Amino acid sequence: MVQKGLLVRGLVASPGDVPKERQAVTDVIVAWNATHSWDRAIIIEPVKWESHSVPLQGDRPQSLINKQLLRKCDFLVGVFWTRLGTDTGVAPSGTVEEIREFIAEKKPVLLYFSDQPVAPGSIDPAQWEKLQAFKKEMRGAGLQQDYSDVNDFRLSLFRHLTDVVNRTVSNVGLKINENDNAKSNFDDGIRAQLASIMSRLSAEWEAERDSEPMSLDDGKFILANARDQLIGFISLENASLTDEVKRQLKESVKNIKQMQRAQVFLDGGKSFNEFWENGDLIVKELSETVALIGRV
Repeated sequence: MVQKGLLVRGLVASPGDVPKERQAVTDVIVAWNATHSWDRAIIIEPVKWESHSVPLQGDRPQSLINKQLLRKCDFLVGVFWTRLGTDTGVAPSGTVEEIREFIAEKKPVLLYFSDQPVAPGSIDPAQWEKLQAFKKEMRGAGLQQDYSDVNDFRLSLFRHLTDVVNRTVSNVGLKINENDNAKSNFDDGIRAQLASIMSRLSAEWEAERDSEPMSLDDGKFILANARDQLIGFISLENASLTDEVKRQLKESVKNIKQMQRAQVFLDGGKSFNEFWENGDLIVKELSETVALIGRV
């Protein structure tokens, strides 16, 4: 069915020390679209310099990014942890320059700062000092939010996207369909995010399994990443996940933890093959559980 709608573009702005959050922005937007696009006829597009810019010459790199991307985007998601970024000659970093441009043009800016623990020896003191100064500057310009981990960030961003889309659309004089059941919308978003995590896990696991790997390391990493994300969703008290679904998710998390202890022995490949077979079972069980969530 062909459906007319609106395209809203969100620029993802951050230094290089938050790659998981950059991916999480895309995942959350995909989940938001899955939840809202049908009834609201709105699609959000995540815009990143690495995927949307063209390597042109003739000006400052950040200026070229500004010309190519900023003018076309409707809102910005800014994320920081321990770094501010590299000075552009106009601003302390490219991310800061982008944020200031959006504020000057009165476009919505969603600003997040990570509270995740970090090894003291890995912090660049100059970058940390600049980041704290910028955070103080932004505190005087409006609201910002701290988050404890990537799952916390995901849930906050999902809640905030609806508000920023409403503001963006109303700024151009349009009204969108509202769903009065905010609790239902939020839970639909939780389910959509879980489905997105499962889809990514399946694709990454199958690609690694079929690549004739020489060790278990990458397979363990893929499973551990999915485990960490699932734990965050299992702990949600306000998500309408049944006790049975939560039990099944907890069982899958326990099985993934056990697989982290798997070793390869000199047994003709038996232990190596068992690891991938057990992983296939976990991915299959998780897929069935997430499919069940979608029908709750």
